[in-house]
Amino acid sequence: MGRKSLLVNVIVVLSFLAVACAPQKAGGLDATPAQQKAAAPKRIVAAIMGNANTVVNKMNPANYVAGIDTLQLLTVGFLVRNDRSGNPVPQLAQDVPSLQNGLWKLLPDGGMETTWKLRPNATWHDGTPMTAEDLAFTYAIARDAEIPTLFDTSTRLVDSVEVIDPTSIKVHYKGPFIDADKAFPGALPPLPKHLLEATYLSDKTALTNLPYWSSAYVGSGPFKVKEFLPDKVTLTAYDQYVLGRPLLEEVEVQFITDPNTLSANLLAGSVDLTLGRTLSFDQAKQLVDHWSGSGRMLTAQSWSYNLYAQMLDPDPQVLANAQFRKALYVGMDREGMIEANQPGTGTVVPTTILPPNHPELQSLETEATRYGYDPRRAAQQLEGLGFQKGADGFYRDANNSPLEVPILSSPEDAQWKLAQTVASQWQALGVKTSAEAYPPQRASDAEYINTRPGFILRGGWNGVPSIVSFLRGSDIPLPANKFNGLNVSRYTNSNLDTLIGRYQSTIPVPDRMQVASQMVRIVEEDLPTYVLFFRVEPTLASSRLIGVVPEGAGYTTADISNQAQLWDVTRA
Repeated sequence: MGRKSLLVNVIVVLSFLAVACAPQKAGGLDATPAQQKAAAPKRIVAAIMGNANTVVNKMNPANYVAGIDTLQLLTVGFLVRNDRSGNPVPQLAQDVPSLQNGLWKLLPDGGMETTWKLRPNATWHDGTPMTAEDLAFTYAIARDAEIPTLFDTSTRLVDSVEVIDPTSIKVHYKGPFIDADKAFPGALPPLPKHLLEATYLSDKTALTNLPYWSSAYVGSGPFKVKEFLPDKVTLTAYDQYVLGRPLLEEVEVQFITDPNTLSANLLAGSVDLTLGRTLSFDQAKQLVDHWSGSGRMLTAQSWSYNLYAQMLDPDPQVLANAQFRKALYVGMDREGMIEANQPGTGTVVPTTILPPNHPELQSLETEATRYGYDPRRAAQQLEGLGFQKGADGFYRDANNSPLEVPILSSPEDAQWKLAQTVASQWQALGVKTSAEAYPPQRASDAEYINTRPGFILRGGWNGVPSIVSFLRGSDIPLPANKFNGLNVSRYTNSNLDTLIGRYQSTIPVPDRMQVASQMVRIVEEDLPTYVLFFRVEPTLASSRLIGVVPEGAGYTTADISNQAQLWDVTRA
């Protein structure tokens, strides 16, 4: 071997040794697989079953698009959030106002006031400090009826908002209001004045059309929007989040509306977590049976499936008659519905409009009407209204016109299956019933949804708070408010409205429960909505996820996202 070749070899060896001995960056080309794995950014893929067009659920009236409510919890910051018992706990605020800590005061003139103080490290996703001016600006938006999508009817009780110092405001109320410790009860999160005020002052109607609500969103939650596409949104950790930087670097939330596609992605490991209402219990159970230990399913009792009658312009006209609505209710075999839709979950037929284990259930002493399955009684009530069965076995009125009742439903698998079950049961009773699933592209068409005939099947009922949210006369969806009201039944009852006002202004809990009892009694007698049963909500999570699912019983699907900064993945 010549000297030149030997020299080359020595240089090669020395170079190799130098590279081998030099400290390597984890994840480099020469790193071990373990080093590369440790250096990989901690990232997960979640999925919702709705085509989200925003990250702020207030821009999603009546939850028309599924999943935005849980997506919101990843990006949006609120002054307070609810714990598992439904009690407010601080998020951006330092404390929750209460009579005990002096931040909630009842005044001699019958009014009251609450004081809110921001955490000193509260900032927007663009790094701008959050201030009391932002909170005052948000109240101005929430109180502005010229922006119906963002308007909050409960702010009518607000007399004024006073900026005390750069981080504190005082909200003056005209009278008592029980939800004052939730800041913005209509679920409008704090808004950045420095980004939205110019549009608000120049053209209010343009405010809700800004890209701010989606691709340009600047919030104060644990994750910030990196990219917003038609089929997914990519979120990155916000380093300055008030409750601590998230453990994950990135969360991609895919919009997968087809349950079969979602199941396939979970089985393939390309989706780690479901958020909100996704697969039905039956679909989730089948998936877990084939998951081979790669993931787990946890269940939580969620809100109920409800049928909402069209009360403003009823079609058929007899739908306005309470006896008719009662006949249809007792003509439904709800126990059979449960067995067909979520067998083996221990779900029971509700005997009241209040969910089992509801915190207010034990406090309410009602004389509520119970509606058990009784097809014979249903037939008697229908015949008492003048309907008689024709030769085809279906009821007809005195003019020999057939009695027909349509049901509109979400195309989501579990709801559509349930709508068909209800239609089948009413057909067996002798009432012609057609079930129709609205196309996904019409899910956010508020006028179409709210002016439908017959009934609409929807999820979302949680006892007394739902009476306040969904049955108040001032919240009826109308052309004047661009059909953005939450009163899907379009029901009005002046006595109930009066009681809702008393309920929201009665601070002592025992007195408030007496009012709630009267509210429940009215709703259960009038039946503008039917509570079918309370859904068991499955959450599917990959086995590599840590801290995603709350420990212990009693959580809801919202709890999954409530502590998103604590989500993590195993390195194994």
